[in-house]
Amino acid sequence: PSQKPSQNELNDEPKSEPKDESVPLTKLQPALHQEVDETWLLQRQLEVELSLRKQICSNEDILQLATSFESFVVFFDELRSLSASSHIPTGVIFQEVLSRLPESNLDFDVQGGVGDIPMHQAKVLDRRPRLDDAGNIEQQVGAEKLNQFVQPVQGLRALVRVKVEDHNDLCMAEEAAKATAQFLAGLSNYATQKGQTAYQALEDLRAF
Repeated sequence: PSQKPSQNELNDEPKSEPKDESVPLTKLQPALHQEVDETWLLQRQLEVELSLRKQICSNEDILQLATSFESFVVFFDELRSLSASSHIPTGVIFQEVLSRLPESNLDFDVQGGVGDIPMHQAKVLDRRPRLDDAGNIEQQVGAEKLNQFVQPVQGLRALVRVKVEDHNDLCMAEEAAKATAQFLAGLSNYATQKGQTAYQALEDLRAF
């Protein structure tokens, strides 16, 4: 008869690596032949529109938003991949990117709103002393990659009604970005199935 493994043997079993809970962009986009749940779209429509700083007024707006939010999803996936390869927490890398925003060079007390971003969400705290304590992040991951992240972070702050400043904000922004990308992809497929433009389909959802 086979013997049960001892407790020591159980303890020696290799531990599995923590799962990456980020959602790849390809999983956010329903297949074109897949029927989109109208009830799900109705539930998400108001939530998504309220989370945006920009009002959707045309089909072109939807196309531009879809492109932007796809790029945000790619940014978050690349951020987590860089964190895993460099062994630097995502929040620390994100803080380094924030320190590269133009407004971060201004004194906190004189910072104001930026475009459509209200002052309390536009201000960026100077965290360079804390980042120095974490080591030279630029040397570890490369200035080019960090600078590539500046544009999507600026775009995210400009389009989503969330304060993007620390690690908790980052998680909320990632969730909002992926939910919006998923909604826009679903809306596009729903419109295709109905023989409409995405904006016509959105107008129908608004009318419910």
